[in-house]
Amino acid sequence: MTRLALEIAGVRVDLRGAEGPPALAARYGPFQREAGRADATIELVGGPDAPPDAPPRVVERAGRWTIQGRDDLGHLDVAAGAGVVALDRRVNALDAFVRALVSRHVLARGGVLVHAAALRVGGAAHLVPGSSGAGKSTLASLARDGIADELAAVLPRPDGALLVHGTPWWRGDPRPAPLAAVYALAWDIERVEELPRRDALRHVATHLALPVDDPSARAAAFAAAGRIAAAAPFRRLSFRRDSDVDALLRRAGSAAA
Repeated sequence: MTRLALEIAGVRVDLRGAEGPPALAARYGPFQREAGRADATIELVGGPDAPPDAPPRVVERAGRWTIQGRDDLGHLDVAAGAGVVALDRRVNALDAFVRALVSRHVLARGGVLVHAAALRVGGAAHLVPGSSGAGKSTLASLARDGIADELAAVLPRPDGALLVHGTPWWRGDPRPAPLAAVYALAWDIERVEELPRRDALRHVATHLALPVDDPSARAAAFAAAGRIAAAAPFRRLSFRRDSDVDALLRRAGSAAA
């Protein structure tokens, strides 16, 4: 029997029900918290596998979320924050629903999910948005203290500063850190170059993650991208597969200061 109380970027999700495969604990174990009030509760049941070739897409109809073309994989009542999800061995359907829940709550709080690596250096977060294959996972693997290697959540604090949170997709650290800088990624000789801030918004907006894509979500996400672009310097980070990424970023921060 599974009973997991999760907290991901401040969003609390309880999972209860069928015994989970090893992938469930591996993915969500670092994000467990003490049981308490949850933003959403999902009952896990046995069921068919989600499609392995692409991430399942969550769609909304009349306040109810389902997986596009696969109603047998589960459903969630958005307003009630409660639903039932089929637990396949790769937890693909569950991932889709939990990502959608986290995105919805993060957007409501003025934040957004970004396809990005995030590294903690000197107690601050360096956010590196990028497409699949750009080198985000390689960069994160070279860091001594990675926050995220694929999907990060960026959220405002009450004082207006931005915090970068890791997520479970695919590897992440639940401990947030304040945003220090945003980067475009390149393979080259090791260097960090300042880029015009006017280009930061386009770079961040290109890599926004919207698990449930609708006009209101797009508007909220774009507004959050603007806050990210305005809050931190924008740089190009060029590295090699044997780079000391932490030292490179420390040098860049010292030079900027």
